[in-house]
Amino acid sequence: MIHLYQFDEHAITVPFQDKEFQYPVYSRPIWDWAMDILHDQQMAPYFVWDAEWLYKFDGTKFVRFVHEPWTANSFWDVQVRV
Repeated sequence: MIHLYQFDEHAITVPFQDKEFQYPVYSRPIWDWAMDILHDQQMAPYFVWDAEWLYKFDGTKFVRFVHEPWTANSFWDVQVRV
């Protein structure tokens, strides 16, 4: 069952040329969003748990590339430390 949490509204104040402007910003907790995906039987199989390094051959050597967040160094660094 998906809960579909509501977005929270926050005001951000931005100073510009001796004036302050307020802008509404909408967000929702990332944990709630992740839990929604995990409980959705259609989406859960596509959730990526493990870091990946992707390579392609350029004709002479394999070159690493970043395609999604879980293919970047930070994801990899966190996983190998555990």
